[in-house]
Amino acid sequence: MRKRFDYYFKMAKPAVKLVGDPKGDSANFGGVYTPGWCNAYDDVPKTQEGHNDVGWNNSNMYTPHMDKLAREGVILDQFYAMPLCTPSRASFLSGLYAQQLGLQRGVLWEMEPYGIPLKYKLLPEVLKSKSYRSHAVGKWHLGFCDWRYTPTHRGFDSFLVTAPDSIFMKMTDMPKNITGQYSQYLQNDRAVEIIEQHRKYHPQKPLFLYVGSSATHFPGFPCFIARNKNYLYYIPLMLVQADRFARQCENQTETRREFCGAVMGMDEVVHNITKALKQNNLYCNSIFAFASDESVSEDKPSPRTEFPYSMDIIEGTRIGAVRVGDYKLIDGPAGLNDKWIIEKETVDKSYDGAFTMNLFNQRSFFFNLTDRSSKLYNLAVDPNERHNLANKEPEKLAELRKRFDYYFNMAKPAVKLVEDPKGDPVKFGDVYSPGWCNAYEDVPKTHGDTYYNKSQIQLVLN
Repeated sequence: MRKRFDYYFKMAKPAVKLVGDPKGDSANFGGVYTPGWCNAYDDVPKTQEGHNDVGWNNSNMYTPHMDKLAREGVILDQFYAMPLCTPSRASFLSGLYAQQLGLQRGVLWEMEPYGIPLKYKLLPEVLKSKSYRSHAVGKWHLGFCDWRYTPTHRGFDSFLVTAPDSIFMKMTDMPKNITGQYSQYLQNDRAVEIIEQHRKYHPQKPLFLYVGSSATHFPGFPCFIARNKNYLYYIPLMLVQADRFARQCENQTETRREFCGAVMGMDEVVHNITKALKQNNLYCNSIFAFASDESVSEDKPSPRTEFPYSMDIIEGTRIGAVRVGDYKLIDGPAGLNDKWIIEKETVDKSYDGAFTMNLFNQRSFFFNLTDRSSKLYNLAVDPNERHNLANKEPEKLAELRKRFDYYFNMAKPAVKLVEDPKGDPVKFGDVYSPGWCNAYEDVPKTHGDTYYNKSQIQLVLN
């Protein structure tokens, strides 16, 4: 029976769920819905609903190598991740919710004296007990003020930092002759080198390779690398590698072309890594997890039926959500943007320093803290969360609120510490360096109740 199931499944074509086109608005046709505003397809289109930044969900994005891995693996179509670097990576490497580590709010700044508390073992530390060799390339963003926070003290055998917003220059041995290289290609070379060396020197040991790409971070943030004495620093240039793929990105809106190029560059790196694994006879026994943040799935239904989103409390207002089965409860403020923006209307303001500064300087720029209403959605029939059922299904609301309270009580207060001048790079040869704070063993009880301050943002933008 399974053989016949597979036969018919391969015969099926991807479900087509296209974004609503405003050309079909009834207001354009005397207040009634009417034909005549689109071109019919001659066959089933290859595009399908999903995240718009990869080829298997968006035919405008050219990612053939990642598409192949996706087709041969498991695509997670209900995938949730934290929205920022620090909390997402903290969850992936610790196996805990970010709110259990005090890292649910924002990112760790360069002179912020905190990181993942030492009490919590990270994935490479656990894998080391199973004889794994573990290597990290790219973003870290999980604390560096104490050497014990840094990757090679948390289970990794080597680490190469290249990410523009992880300016922790002195955590790793620096390669030579890298001035002017695009960071994504430097990650590529290092990942391939790790694979080749592993095959040569440790063929009997398993390998864990963590590649934290920054290619599709804010396109306008610095991504080029140069040398200052023995360490690295970043030149504030735009993502010029998009030019290399410009002709293949011409179908994108102007504001998405550089991002399109960044994605294509990342796809090329994925190809080179998989190619190196094949050439070194490591591919067939490997598990790949490609995500905007984290997750691995077996080819079977998940045993999980519920999970919390980020949990926090800001100025006395609870922030967070919980999902149980098909239902999701946002108990309090949701995001400020309640509109769905189609791709052609996307406006990229990551290059606008004044806009970014103003955004971050708003004390509660993510939430309307005066909104404490409950928002209940049935995602099975309302995946876009347009129809609030809180008043219509009070029993379901009570059920999810009980689970919300359970997870909220499990969370620890967000830790946002004031930047410490002891970490000023002028004290370390003009580079950010570890060695000026004492790592926390566990999440401290004291915490801040603000987002960011002006000096912190200036430090990032300058």
